[in-house]
Amino acid sequence: MAPHGTNPGLGHRLKEGWLKEGWLKEGWVGRLLGRITPEPSSPRRHLVWEGYRLSVRLLRATDRIAAPWRNGGGVTQEIAASPAGATFGDFDWRVSIATVSAGGPFSHFPGIDRILTVLDGVLELSIENDPTIRLTTEMPPFAFSGDADCDGSPVGGPVTDLNVMLRRGFCSATVTRVSVFSFKPPGTCLFVALAAANASAEDTNWRLEQHDALIAENDAVEWRGTGICIVIKAR
Repeated sequence: MAPHGTNPGLGHRLKEGWLKEGWLKEGWVGRLLGRITPEPSSPRRHLVWEGYRLSVRLLRATDRIAAPWRNGGGVTQEIAASPAGATFGDFDWRVSIATVSAGGPFSHFPGIDRILTVLDGVLELSIENDPTIRLTTEMPPFAFSGDADCDGSPVGGPVTDLNVMLRRGFCSATVTRVSVFSFKPPGTCLFVALAAANASAEDTNWRLEQHDALIAENDAVEWRGTGICIVIKAR
């Protein structure tokens, strides 16, 4: 018999939809013993149980589509953006991986703050009148304004970088290299694997390959493996 207040028909439909979309694994739905209600106002699918929102999603690198740059100097693969389906003109935040194969100017993004992390290779950046800087895998993430004139040149071969873009005044982010830790994000959190890694939340486990990502909201996540942790908070 279903627990008091549970709608088994709705739970089944939500379970089937979420599993099909890749949002959840089996273990999650089995733990929802309280009242299950959808959250129709949200562009993402969530389950709300006793006022608590559960949402963890695996984003495979093999599912991404590479978009060539207009200047022909590289390609970008979007990992995630908010709101869902947002374009360059209306996103609140966007996280992507790019391969830079030739030097040239970066696109302007007025009103956007950027954080760039080199994952592989060496990248030289020239930003307006500032001295040229050389970013490597050993350096911390580098923040700069999308309004600024910026040129990037790979040194000694193609460069892979992680790019976080934030609409100024709407949200902020911290970007950190991580290995083994347990964390409950105060907002939206993305983990991007730099090599094979393992992650878990509640009783669900994930095996991530290089550049796979896990996105979580309000959920405690345990992470084992080299990666990048991006925490995004609304202002």
